[in-house]
Amino acid sequence: MKQLTSSGKSLLTSFIILLVVITGFLFLKYSTTRSQPVEQFYFSLDDQDEICFDDFCLNKKDNAWFISESDIPVEQETIDRFISQYKQIKLEDLISKNPDKSKDFGFNDDQKNILKIGDRQLQVGRITDSYDSTYVKNPQNDNIYIIPFTWNPNTLKQDSYWQNSTVTNLPIFQIKKIIISKDNKETEITKKDDKWENDEFIDKVSHLSASDYLGQQAPSNPFLTINIEIEDDKTYSLDIGQKIISWKESVYWAKTPDNFYYRIEAEDFKTLTSFSN
Repeated sequence: MKQLTSSGKSLLTSFIILLVVITGFLFLKYSTTRSQPVEQFYFSLDDQDEICFDDFCLNKKDNAWFISESDIPVEQETIDRFISQYKQIKLEDLISKNPDKSKDFGFNDDQKNILKIGDRQLQVGRITDSYDSTYVKNPQNDNIYIIPFTWNPNTLKQDSYWQNSTVTNLPIFQIKKIIISKDNKETEITKKDDKWENDEFIDKVSHLSASDYLGQQAPSNPFLTINIEIEDDKTYSLDIGQKIISWKESVYWAKTPDNFYYRIEAEDFKTLTSFSN
């Protein structure tokens, strides 16, 4: 059997030492990763009908979310965004276990900022200095983590953040036809040479802002109804009305398909009724 030369022995020894170092490094890294506490927070919202931030709550009725105290409908995009973020929560990026550091991360006794869903609670701290994530804490211990999006706890407890501010929000390119019904007469509006006759009217039909929530009772009889036909043969029905308060004051309103009534601006009412004059 051929014996190794001194240089061969040296090379083998170096290889063995390198292998031991790499193995030790991987073992330590794996052990450190496994030892990091991972707390599960997310669970399905399908069977939950209440979300609370301290005393400010949202509740779900008939698959729609409302601000509990005022019963104002929540904007769908806002609640969808919140739920999407909520699903990303994994308490695995541990930042601190030191209770003396809690205030540095935005946790104090004056403002609890507790998010509560079902039997789960999460304390929300301040936004990180990089403005792309937020500190959160398990209220039951001192573990502080980072979640990969920004939540301002004060904003999450304001009506203005959640309440619906749009009557319609429809992509213009999806609109195929519009039918205006008034006094048993119909006016049909379609594209001509792939262009709409009145861009201002189409813009307002597709993106109509709400300035105030009026409830689920019609303020007055509708002035007209706008049926917006979009792709896949779906129709979005929009009632428009004017409630006269006095000779110089009126409430202009619009009703969404889910029977919510909103105040709209006088100029928007004028634009939306321009084809019926």
